[in-house]
Amino acid sequence: MLVDYNNINIPHFMDSKFFEATFKNGFPGKLIKVKNIFFTMGPKLGENYVSHIYRADATYNDGESEDKTISLIIKSLPEGELGAHFGEMGLFTRERDIYIHFLPKVERLLNGVTIAPRFLYYTEQPMETLVFVDVSPLGYVLADRVRGLDEKHCRLVFEKLAEFHAASMVLAKEQPKEIGEKFNEDRLIDEQKVMGNMFNQNFTHFAKVVETWPGFKDTSEKLRRFISTIPQNMAKWCGPADKEIKVLAHNDLWVNNILFKYKDGEPVDLYFIDFQASVYSSPGIDFTHFLYTSPQFDILDQKRDLLIEGYYKSFKATLENLGYSPIPTLENILEEIEKRETVGFIWAVVKLFLICMDPSECGENSLENLNDKDKGEKIREIGMSTKRFVSTMQYVLRRMEKIGVLK
Repeated sequence: MLVDYNNINIPHFMDSKFFEATFKNGFPGKLIKVKNIFFTMGPKLGENYVSHIYRADATYNDGESEDKTISLIIKSLPEGELGAHFGEMGLFTRERDIYIHFLPKVERLLNGVTIAPRFLYYTEQPMETLVFVDVSPLGYVLADRVRGLDEKHCRLVFEKLAEFHAASMVLAKEQPKEIGEKFNEDRLIDEQKVMGNMFNQNFTHFAKVVETWPGFKDTSEKLRRFISTIPQNMAKWCGPADKEIKVLAHNDLWVNNILFKYKDGEPVDLYFIDFQASVYSSPGIDFTHFLYTSPQFDILDQKRDLLIEGYYKSFKATLENLGYSPIPTLENILEEIEKRETVGFIWAVVKLFLICMDPSECGENSLENLNDKDKGEKIREIGMSTKRFVSTMQYVLRRMEKIGVLK
């Protein structure tokens, strides 16, 4: 087997043995001969914070036909202290378990509805690494995160999310230990601890920005009081609760974790990716995380209720088709969303300013730079002055005051 690194800085362990193991695991029962690997992409700065992403094309023969080519996405932990922290948090093992033990069952329940790209391989040594089929050759691509998602994109997201959530409820009822106990720990709470300095800097800078907005001086004071309560309340706000509707929540649902397929310029299907934070908890976690980071502002402002109703229609229909009862009411779902508003608020402050920045302005948005006082302040100044960020966060702040999150 020839492995061509294409002058890209590729980890040394991604060699012929690595790819032989990938195909052996990903195509069980088949005698696969991998002929060559050609890397086409290395890590891209400013887009991935928890992992390094590589892309490679593989030519192989399965003994049944002529040579075939498949594109692979390879996802590995970053090196150094940060990668060690994320490894201790178990982010990659959580994602591995979702792909191996959960998603195949969900897709069977949904009669072949595909939730995510195909998983091929996981290895722990020398560095935690996951390999997936690259679905970009099939037409699945990221949407424009800077502009935000329009109504058609958002409706599609909530329809498939509803199917995903509903199927997880059925599985959890049938196999409570496999779902309820296996995925009941929220890994993003640990991520907040690892990135605590960046969290604090984001909120502190945001409070200064809010103070400059006409009519928001009192709000900035409320925000500062809220900041002081984050460390002791993060687990309560974001983690699973005893009395709530429970689904397997994606728990990191924003525009860059969704791949869309288009026909004649319109979105017709999607895959969710990056399940490393998934948790058995309230569906409200996914709602507020997505609503406050990913739609265009006009959609959030004017279509919020319609999107929730669209979700519920799909959610209810899926549960009925799967014979689940009792089915939660729309009012139940609305209560779950309101109880988890704080989750969306926190992640909007943490990441929306980065989402709204043009890629040409955020090529160096690494965690290291965001934690650097001067570089981080410059990034925050740019991101928190964008029109979409300001409009969205003014909406969110008013919402937080209305429901009592900010007092």
